[in-house]
Amino acid sequence: MWLASSTKLTVFRFLGDVDHMNPLRRERTSAHNARNVMHDAEVREVIDLGETTMTAEEIDAYLRQEGRFAAVGTVRKDGSPFVVPLGYYYDGDHLYLSSTPDRGLVKRLRRDPRVSVSIFDHEAIHGYVLVNAVAEEIEDPDDHYSLAMHHRYPKPGVDGPEHDRIWLSEGRVVFRIPTADAFGMDQRKATSVHALAMPDKPPSA
Repeated sequence: MWLASSTKLTVFRFLGDVDHMNPLRRERTSAHNARNVMHDAEVREVIDLGETTMTAEEIDAYLRQEGRFAAVGTVRKDGSPFVVPLGYYYDGDHLYLSSTPDRGLVKRLRRDPRVSVSIFDHEAIHGYVLVNAVAEEIEDPDDHYSLAMHHRYPKPGVDGPEHDRIWLSEGRVVFRIPTADAFGMDQRKATSVHALAMPDKPPSA
């Protein structure tokens, strides 16, 4: 039976006029837009994936699954997207990313904290979670969040304390990303071939 869902995928449209400005004005405008993204961004409902749409509880469980990585999309100076694979830590309300201060990720998020994150698995019948939000740089006393993220991905046969020491040696910068508006899809919830192949459209009579 086709099951309708009230959960909707929400995305943000980045403001297009930023790309045509001179670099200094573009940088200032991008930062202003990011601070006011909930007011300035066009929020629109895009798609309902029916019975394959994850509940909030299923999204929570999916993000806690060990071994998953995130594709993290940020914005370059010229307005183009840049995506990198990263590990993450999740506490039930936020994703946490940790990087060294000189990495491009830190520079891009400090300039424009808008972020689009995709966490997915590699099964033929698969699932994913999408998070479109604004990242916030936070303090991390005693490297709590950095180490929580680091320890989610243990390296077999590697001296753990020594690896931690080297990994922390250049300092870490932590960004927090809210997951309240996360959207998830899991094909494993499909109860028919049609729902698997075309979850956003009811079967024709």
